[in-house]
Amino acid sequence: MPEFEKFRGNGCPELHLKHFCHKMAVYPVDDKFRIAMFEESLAESALHWYYTKNVSRYTTFKELALDFLNYYSFNVEMAPTISDLRKLRRYRSEDIKQFAYRFREMASQIKPTLKEKELIDEFFQLLPREYLPYMIGQTITTFAQAVINADKLDGASRDGLIPPPSVKPAVKPKPKELVVAAEHNKAAVPPTSYAPRSYAAVTFRPPVPVVANPRPTTPAMMH
Repeated sequence: MPEFEKFRGNGCPELHLKHFCHKMAVYPVDDKFRIAMFEESLAESALHWYYTKNVSRYTTFKELALDFLNYYSFNVEMAPTISDLRKLRRYRSEDIKQFAYRFREMASQIKPTLKEKELIDEFFQLLPREYLPYMIGQTITTFAQAVINADKLDGASRDGLIPPPSVKPAVKPKPKELVVAAEHNKAAVPPTSYAPRSYAAVTFRPPVPVVANPRPTTPAMMH
């Protein structure tokens, strides 16, 4: 069984279909088999989408593919642009290779597709400016080679061999559900101290005596 790149509900559905069909090219063309195997290329919300479909009603894989493209067409419309790529920032918890993977993943969704040289140039522009003088004059022809060189410079910076980056990496944002939980817990914590109520301005007066059901005075009682 081939190993597929998992589509999780984000990313380009067109690109995912191309990868899937490329992997399935070694097998005979069988629509029922492709429909069943498509499940193996999905994960998370995309896999849930597959389970909610009555796949037995599809007679050809093309029908399933069109439904897939229609459902995830929003991803294509909201695909990142070159401007979004240039705003990408490395997190403090990331090493260069992890950042490069995230960069590459976003870049793969940009239309038209970036050429290898354009990809390398855009990646270098996101590295600390202190690294750039050490990259001048280097012959780099592949993105993988660019990542290896950047990783070496990152190690040299940590070891104090070259100046450290002047701009610190960004803090990775917390998932939305963790932020909501933190705010809920913060609101649920009772106050640590209570201010005593002041009674200085309150005047207490003695109660007025009340006689319950006084007997009426009659002439007969006066004798």
